[in-house]
Amino acid sequence: MSEQEDVLNAIRFERDKKLKESDWTQVADSPLSNEEKQLWAEYRQKLRDMTKVYLENPIEENTYCPDIP
Repeated sequence: MSEQEDVLNAIRFERDKKLKESDWTQVADSPLSNEEKQLWAEYRQKLRDMTKVYLENPIEENTYCPDIP
């Protein structure tokens, strides 16, 4: 396995963990306002885009998770 594939696997692992931890923000009975739900939805999309962002520019800064809203 290449170094890049190792990095991608690490990104996926962290991304999947954070997506699972934030699933509650998108359910119908979430205590969040619509505005807060939207911020969380945008955060979750950034998480999903992490591998693409890293592949487009494989620098260390692109391995970090986005900030929680």
